[in-house]
Amino acid sequence: MENGKQALKAAEKELFDLALIDVELPGIKGTELLHRLKEIQPRMVKIILTGFPSFENAMKAVNEGADGYILKPFEGGKLLKTIRKHLDQKATEYLRIRTEIEQNNKFQEQFKKPKGAFEF
Repeated sequence: MENGKQALKAAEKELFDLALIDVELPGIKGTELLHRLKEIQPRMVKIILTGFPSFENAMKAVNEGADGYILKPFEGGKLLKTIRKHLDQKATEYLRIRTEIEQNNKFQEQFKKPKGAFEF
């Protein structure tokens, strides 16, 4: 995307697993985009990239739910490692939730009335 507003429009129409967000974006601050994406797609992995590190930016990113905060210039390997870590955590969470739902459904099946049961 060329800017944060395009990213927001895309996120409203389609699901994404990952967003790499620069702190300095045309038209919208990266931390504002992060906040809005958190509302639109809370399960999306959101990683802030910045060449302008500051305590304020880091705190805003953390408070707005950034999953990672990477300083520029960065090594590609470090970025890929961070992305993989967070996407793996997301996949693990998804599988845990899915397993819980399946177990809950099996539990509920045990207590359904058998056919021909009397009702009082």
